[in-house]
Amino acid sequence: MDIKRRTLDINFDAITKLLNRSDEFKINSLLYKIQGDALKDIISSLHSAKIPKQYLTYKELLREKIELKFQLKTKDTILFFDDMIYVKKFLQVESKDQQERRSCGIPAEVLQEYKAKYFKDDSHKEIIFRLLVSAMEDTLSYKRIDPLQFNKLFIPVFINIFEILLIENTDLNDEVSIKGFGLYLLREMFDEIMLYIAEDILFNFSNHDRKAIEFLSFFSVNDTIDAKGVRHKSKPILDESNNAWNITTIRSIMVQHIKAKQDLYDKKNALVAINKKLDSFSHSLMELTQKIKAKDLNYDEIDNKIENIKHTLRKTEESDSPTVKYVEDGVEKVLEKKLLTTKLFKKEDELLLEQHALKKEIDVLGLQVENKKKEVATWQKKYNEAKEALRLLETKGHPIDELYTRIKKALAKTLTMR
Repeated sequence: MDIKRRTLDINFDAITKLLNRSDEFKINSLLYKIQGDALKDIISSLHSAKIPKQYLTYKELLREKIELKFQLKTKDTILFFDDMIYVKKFLQVESKDQQERRSCGIPAEVLQEYKAKYFKDDSHKEIIFRLLVSAMEDTLSYKRIDPLQFNKLFIPVFINIFEILLIENTDLNDEVSIKGFGLYLLREMFDEIMLYIAEDILFNFSNHDRKAIEFLSFFSVNDTIDAKGVRHKSKPILDESNNAWNITTIRSIMVQHIKAKQDLYDKKNALVAINKKLDSFSHSLMELTQKIKAKDLNYDEIDNKIENIKHTLRKTEESDSPTVKYVEDGVEKVLEKKLLTTKLFKKEDELLLEQHALKKEIDVLGLQVENKKKEVATWQKKYNEAKEALRLLETKGHPIDELYTRIKKALAKTLTMR
């Protein structure tokens, strides 16, 4: 055995030994959770070994190791996350009749009490969709499986996801309650989940994802023959009006749908841009208004000084004394009447010149304010019009949205048909 082969075996043996510590990962008889240092050691061992050619990714290799270690069956589920791995074994509960199979015979009022207790305001939905995304990236990925395989796997995977939710987020510990309550919640969310999956497939199809195109190509009004020569009965995507949607018609609608979404996105961005412009003009208007207020105060102060000078001049002229007491800068002085009069006239002239210049500045600012008000009014009108156009578009929706919704619902329904 060469050194590379021996190193490979050693690293893979290390992974097996780490997985043998399964008791550390055990949450209960149905659920195992690999995380922390154990997961870091497994990832480290994987990355230090050259992946064999038969595996496309390290995840596929690790999946096989986990399946062997935990002796997983078709209905069991593995969910991969960056910081943990869930290993969920399918719980089979024997039921006597149809009613028992729906919720394991648990009365509806009990199930409603469970939901009110554990998941007020549908708080479980966020967790379910996080778990679902993991399944869609792996076990239920259109990149890994075809619609026939999806049809066999999706129900067990959904059931396992809801049971992971309950095991991790409630204190229910008996298998019947977990199974029954899980089925109850699944039925409530089933349509929502299927629409989410259909939307993901259609989104990737519209982005020319080759695997998504292959996945949707399976659905046809005619019988198809796969690469192995096996004939498959036709399985068209039928909407509620029994209209069949094929690749060509779906592509046409998706192109228009994307264009409509882009138009909506552009209108939202335009509204944001207009609002920024409006804010900018409004801010400028506020600054100009404050400048005018400041200069108006300055003008009034000068006006008061001029009035004081005029008052002093009158008092001076009324005086018969050749000298007059005058307070300048807080200091009392005795000046000759003629000298004081000259001094006061000079000061009045200076203040009048200053006031005149200030009046010009105020007038210029006033014109700027009026122009800015017009600009604000113009952009306010643009904003109101753009906002109303966006509201109408979001309220009424684009005509193509209805067709897209029909396709999405049709695909979601077709995916579940056996």
